[in-house]
Amino acid sequence: METFQNDFIHMLQTELEDLIKDIELLMEVQKQRLEKSEITNYVYLENTALFKNEIACLKNFLKFSSQLDLDGFQTHDELGDYIKQEFKNQLEEHCYAQAIESFVDRKLKKIIDYIKRIES
Repeated sequence: METFQNDFIHMLQTELEDLIKDIELLMEVQKQRLEKSEITNYVYLENTALFKNEIACLKNFLKFSSQLDLDGFQTHDELGDYIKQEFKNQLEEHCYAQAIESFVDRKLKKIIDYIKRIES
């Protein structure tokens, strides 16, 4: 039987995979802008490094999220707070760029809001 915790994680994983695709698209746009001389090589390399760091972070957390112990959470907010803290721990442990944290926070809020809306 599927629990709300499993549903929550599946939605989060879908959102994170979508975010990875968005970042890959941004990388492609950056490449095009470099080819058109709209940005310098330095800006391109800095942005690309950040994007690759964010993708590595998200891929790592996708693997990590499938191994989380989700038992014992009574509400979506509790689970969301736990996942948010675990994500922050992963950022610090692996020295990932902090820039991605706000995007993941928004994805978590989106999931919680969606679940609350369909349950009411």
